[in-house]
Amino acid sequence: MVPVVTRRLGQTDAGVWLSFQSIALVATLADFGFGFVTSRQVAYALGRSSAGDKTIAKDIDHEQVGWQGIANTLALATWLNRLSVLAGAVVLGVIGYGLVHSSKFDALGSGSLVALWSCLAFSILVRMLTKPFYAVQEGAGQLPLSRVLNGSQQLISSGGSTVIAMLGGGLVAMAFWVCLVAIIEFAVVNYLITSIPAFRQCVAAPVRKQKLIQLFRVSLPLGVVSVSGYMFSSIQVPLVAAMLGPKDVSSYYVAQRLGQFMTLAVLQFAFPVLPVFTSLLGAGRNEDALQKFTQAVRRVCLFASIGGALFWISQPFVSRLLFGVTPLPSSVVGLMAFDFFLLTVAGVWGQFVLASGVNPFLVPALIAGGVNVLLLWLLLPRIGIVAIPLSTLCAGLASTYWVNLSYGMKLRSGLRAEDPSII
Repeated sequence: MVPVVTRRLGQTDAGVWLSFQSIALVATLADFGFGFVTSRQVAYALGRSSAGDKTIAKDIDHEQVGWQGIANTLALATWLNRLSVLAGAVVLGVIGYGLVHSSKFDALGSGSLVALWSCLAFSILVRMLTKPFYAVQEGAGQLPLSRVLNGSQQLISSGGSTVIAMLGGGLVAMAFWVCLVAIIEFAVVNYLITSIPAFRQCVAAPVRKQKLIQLFRVSLPLGVVSVSGYMFSSIQVPLVAAMLGPKDVSSYYVAQRLGQFMTLAVLQFAFPVLPVFTSLLGAGRNEDALQKFTQAVRRVCLFASIGGALFWISQPFVSRLLFGVTPLPSSVVGLMAFDFFLLTVAGVWGQFVLASGVNPFLVPALIAGGVNVLLLWLLLPRIGIVAIPLSTLCAGLASTYWVNLSYGMKLRSGLRAEDPSII
């Protein structure tokens, strides 16, 4: 879709579309980590039902066992998810008010701007409602199906928007299509989970205040980490739009998306293993969990190095030939490639630590997010786009990169000693 957007809509309208989509994602920060915690709890419940538990992970509810535990967990997660959607709606409303009164987007017109933002914002909220059902699906070992559904949604949404752009339908029509596809996705994923025979046989226990507070307390630190992660790796496009204007967004957005695609592609060697890893811990099979952990880390490190090199070499050609935008300078791309490599390698260690049932990353994530935003605010107006990878690299090296690796190694040592709670 991005090549058509950048070529068909022009530099300014393309910048508006890409900026608005990135800004709207701020609402997903109101998820507060419920999705990850739900998926981890579901994976643990399935593993816990088959054997005795040997772990004492403090962030996991050991009372939730089997499909009954999954039904109980989904009921709690759905209740809290609705509150997060309400919070997200408030955030999007405030952002929308600011956008309407911003001089950066005067060319779009207030009426079109309101309609465009309303459709994109509503689509984000609907997708937030879908998260608990995706979490159950992934935690239950159906990650391939979850990826197919999520990928199909993105393909249909992007494909329809691309066709509309080619036909000259405009930004509002594109946003309406994105909203419609999000509603269909919610209906499909909801049906697939609630129609599972084992799930339908279970009646969720009444939602108790104590359990809600427990889930919220476990999720909140992950939510803070997610907010810091946004400030660390996703705030760049909104800042470029706000400080330099939407016309300067396209070149960086294309490079960032290519790098993020590389990172996510490499991390696919780890993501399907995470619920299996948690289930193995729940069953007390620590040696098998260690083997899965080690294999995934090795593969991610290998392919992250290859992917980083390919990104550095190919980005100028891909940006110009495929997307029709001016490539970023080689020095900027080189810094981005090195940073994406470190982010991927550190990320896989951190993901397994979280999957083990603990979250020691709250303070490091806050430091990384704060340092990154501060450096961007100071350097972006002075040295331009090169400030983005430079700021992110400095922030990562100051906290999360080495902290993730340190705790990951402690987890590996704990698994070898038959005590994953060592971290």
